[in-house]
Amino acid sequence: MTALVESFEELSPEQIAACEEQLGVSLPESYKEFLLAQNGGHLPGACFLVPECGWVSLGILYGICSLGQPCDLYTEQEHYRDFDLLPPGIIVIGNDPGNNKLLLDTNGEARGYVYYWDAVNFFPASSEEDGNTYFLAKSIQRFLENLGVGPEGPALHPTLAGPVRCKDEVPVRVAKVSSALGRGEAGW
Repeated sequence: MTALVESFEELSPEQIAACEEQLGVSLPESYKEFLLAQNGGHLPGACFLVPECGWVSLGILYGICSLGQPCDLYTEQEHYRDFDLLPPGIIVIGNDPGNNKLLLDTNGEARGYVYYWDAVNFFPASSEEDGNTYFLAKSIQRFLENLGVGPEGPALHPTLAGPVRCKDEVPVRVAKVSSALGRGEAGW
């Protein structure tokens, strides 16, 4: 697993269970393993590929820390809960420097899938009508494996060399994120 820096304090399984209770979701096992091993953090220079759009810098992956502290997994959900911006079972797990979000699905067949929400429609391919949420990986581990890192821009991970494609074969543009969004084939 790609090692992050500036991670939060170590966690116990009991702390993760308490967070799940607060969030009202059951986190996928792969995400719990990530939290136990690293508990969020940052990787300077890390980029990820958003299909149809291009490379995006990774901001931070949220961890479990003191309530009210920025980048706390539970605290970061408050805005989205208060305004009913995400479908049930979808949680925000990180961001990019432009404050667009990384999402985790905790439901059904798409459980564990990681998505990129272009909340400000930065990319020309994004729009409220056609969709602004993109599939990235089937798990947090796959997402981390796919990161490119380099001071001059992304250094492609060997599995991403060649044509720009995701490792996991599912639709790349999922839907728009809103309270009216229903569950569908690709998870939403």
